[in-house]
Amino acid sequence: NMKFITGSFYPGKWVRNINASWYITDINKLSTINIKEGDVLCVVEAMKLFNEIESEVSGKIVKILVDDSSPVEFDQPLFLVEPV
Repeated sequence: NMKFITGSFYPGKWVRNINASWYITDINKLSTINIKEGDVLCVVEAMKLFNEIESEVSGKIVKILVDDSSPVEFDQPLFLVEPV
């Protein structure tokens, strides 16, 4: 459950872990890795500013709840994460 700002949701090429030791270029592969608190999972674009959204928890992404480029609202869940 990631809750942030209003804007357009963009997963994919921005996804990286906190140490930048991996990047995800295919959003469909996101569920194949374990994430850690602080990993960048997506960006939300608001007024031409791209805001990196970091994971609040460690675990495995079970489902992406928002389609690429879709508008998102404040407090809207973006990912379903299973703790590991």
